[in-house]
Amino acid sequence: MINANQENIKILKDASAVAIVNWDSNLMGTDLAKYVFTTISSNNDTKLHFIDTGDIQSRKKDIPTLLLLLANIKEKNVLSINENECNALAQSINFSSLYD
Repeated sequence: MINANQENIKILKDASAVAIVNWDSNLMGTDLAKYVFTTISSNNDTKLHFIDTGDIQSRKKDIPTLLLLLANIKEKNVLSINENECNALAQSINFSSLYD
């Protein structure tokens, strides 16, 4: 469970964009994204959500859950990945790598 004080919640609610970076380094990164993107944001919010996964090699099994979370959020979402992360992501959801 994510605990946030009221001051931090207000800052997040008032922001026009919220970024979660180095998702791979935070073992609760998906829970944090869910809390920030669904609990704090409302469905009619026009806030931009940005996730930079970082090197996802060690968290491949968690990628489908993250993608489902993002797919179910109606706001604008940006998933920032590089080529290596794209290949790892593709493998984690059983797509073939770009260079297989």
